[in-house]
Amino acid sequence: MIRPGPEDPSLLTLQTKHISEAIWQGHDERTLKFRRWGKENDGRPPARIVHYLKAAGFYGVSRLPHTNFESSLVSALVERWRPETHTFHLPQGECTITLEDVALQLGLPCEGIPVVARTDLDWRICCRQWLGVEPPTEHMKGQRVSLLWLQENFSDLAEDASDEVVQQFARAYILRLIGGFLMVDHSSRYVYLMYLPLLADLEYARNFSWGSAVLAHLYRELCNATNPTQKEIAGCLTLVHFWAWDHFPWMAPQQMPYEDPHTDEYDTPPPLGIRWARMSRSIRPPVIVKKQYRMKFDLMTEDEIVWRPYESLQIAPYYNNFSIIWRAHVPLLCFHILEWHQPDRVLRQFGYDQPIPQAPVDLEHAHTTKLTGKTDINWLEKYDIYILQWNNWQHRVSIVNGMARPLRRNSEYMRWYSRHTRRWIDPDSATSGHVANEAVAARELIRGHEDQELDQRMDRHCISTLQSIGEVIETLDMEQQMAPQSQQFDVPRMPQGGSRRGTRGYHAARDPILPAEGFYMGSMPQQHGFQGDAGNVGGNFGASSSSVPMAGGFGVSSARTPLNTAFIDSARFASATDDMIARWRSEIRQTPILVLITWVRRCRKKKRHAPPVSPSTTANARGKHFLFPSCDVAISNVPVYFPYKNVPSICTMGFTCSKP
Repeated sequence: MIRPGPEDPSLLTLQTKHISEAIWQGHDERTLKFRRWGKENDGRPPARIVHYLKAAGFYGVSRLPHTNFESSLVSALVERWRPETHTFHLPQGECTITLEDVALQLGLPCEGIPVVARTDLDWRICCRQWLGVEPPTEHMKGQRVSLLWLQENFSDLAEDASDEVVQQFARAYILRLIGGFLMVDHSSRYVYLMYLPLLADLEYARNFSWGSAVLAHLYRELCNATNPTQKEIAGCLTLVHFWAWDHFPWMAPQQMPYEDPHTDEYDTPPPLGIRWARMSRSIRPPVIVKKQYRMKFDLMTEDEIVWRPYESLQIAPYYNNFSIIWRAHVPLLCFHILEWHQPDRVLRQFGYDQPIPQAPVDLEHAHTTKLTGKTDINWLEKYDIYILQWNNWQHRVSIVNGMARPLRRNSEYMRWYSRHTRRWIDPDSATSGHVANEAVAARELIRGHEDQELDQRMDRHCISTLQSIGEVIETLDMEQQMAPQSQQFDVPRMPQGGSRRGTRGYHAARDPILPAEGFYMGSMPQQHGFQGDAGNVGGNFGASSSSVPMAGGFGVSSARTPLNTAFIDSARFASATDDMIARWRSEIRQTPILVLITWVRRCRKKKRHAPPVSPSTTANARGKHFLFPSCDVAISNVPVYFPYKNVPSICTMGFTCSKP
């Protein structure tokens, strides 16, 4: 039986609530819809505001025209995005979009002051002061202003305009870039005016870390999109495409040679993202369907990922300053948004050998904080400890001895990674891995059919099969490739959240995923389960008469039973002997198992009522020693489903069993 992973759930704690789990459990396909401002940017800002765009740090992104989006590509990447680590989990290891990509692809400054300020100002007065005009009521929504209004009122700049008017025009232009390109919200028609006070002094605006704010906003959108119920995604998806096309050339459209046709107008070249502005639209990527993208990621090999795509490119000095901060292990802030930049997990993208990283930062309720109803909060005070961490970034730079090297499957890092990652996303690609594909191809060849290229095809498949077998044999090599020592960074304690649902992070804001209606992937193998009597319902964990074939001694009922799931009645726990419990403790370590506790009103042995289990009980029991009051059997540290009002709540715990 194929186990998609992870074997060790201590890293990917949100797996039961992740989109990859929904795919594995047979739920309907989901393709994310994009939220973006519909007006096209031609990449040619008015000449009179170029000086102020450079001063504020927005010149590079102003030179990038909008590009077409590939919904299947983004949806497939989201399936491998992990909110726990802020990285994509691929077969070859973790990789992610970093501050380096923001600086080089978009040309935004990453060093400087975090983009955090007050949100309780009078926004009409702010518009009148810094834009020169007050928006009408119908074009304002709370602290947001319509992008269409900005487009209509700041589209033409008079030749004889004063310097004050030019600056007002530049601020409106930057707001359109923020709301329509860099930090698009889910309305895709408005931009927050909370950015406007930071643009009051355009010469000083460059001191803010706009690049880290854009990355924080994008991280939040990617994390939210891993929720199977999420239907759309916003943020700077242009950066996602640029990053993916550079790191995975097999999915990129044909790139045409680019020469800036506007060198006579602009003395500073555009950032690297401009290379994709003139890509060929007639030749589409090799795969255009999301399922094909997904299977390609599942079966991707080491030579199909480019860890350092920028090292051979010519980069203008304007975009290549403060490159050390790109490796800083720091919080990413954008007003209410708090995410974490963890380059220590992707050091191969910076040319260093990859160590086993430290545990990721658990953002808890801060991971789901929204701005709604919080306009009176002073975010400078609320996030002061994280601002201090950001300002101290020089002491939080990831440094590793040793340059990047290809990591074999038996290397120390890959052994650790394979135990903690979600290896497979799609069941089809999991059941038709590389070795299996080549074996089937060779089998078809020997059946005998006329083909002039039979010999060449046979050679090609045999070589590929031998390479695949070599990869397996490589894992048996006793000489292990050791990982370098990792750095340890201190992490501040997260602020305490409220009791309202959704304020304690994704663990509380999402429900666990159950198998789709009518979905069945088969029972667990006998040799890895528990021994039991299939006909004895009263004890030894026998199956009921309605069960399908036994799963290691447990009854797996109905076609909706998820893979590796067993139903255990609490009364059977009560009748268990000490020898049986000892055997379960030793055997459960060999098989990941989800235990569904069926709470009974009256225990057979104790003859007493079992109290109901509420969602708060399951949340409080997470990671603790839990005692089943109906049978006095304690279990901890195993994924346990507690049915409550027909809506199961998940409580991830490990298995320790004891009986008085």
